[in-house]
Amino acid sequence: MINNTLPFTEQSQFSFPVFHWTNLRKQAKQIIWCPTQDLAVIVFVDNTIALCRDGWFPIWEMTAPETTEVTALVWNPNGKFISFINAKKVKDK
Repeated sequence: MINNTLPFTEQSQFSFPVFHWTNLRKQAKQIIWCPTQDLAVIVFVDNTIALCRDGWFPIWEMTAPETTEVTALVWNPNGKFISFINAKKVKDK
């Protein structure tokens, strides 16, 4: 059965209902969900990295150095470690 209440332009037989809807305080580049817990790591466009419970409640934040940009992020399969790469050099202003 297709859920016609979802705000998507194209419906699919594989659509899921929205569990929770919230607005983030700034624009996100990546959201990576933990494979074992209710945690997510969010990378924002200003290179802030935030670990959030339930996807939206921040536990901690850190900012990558200004001369780099976070280009990749991954959870360890056991959900205990996060790895990120910030190797992309940003041109000097």
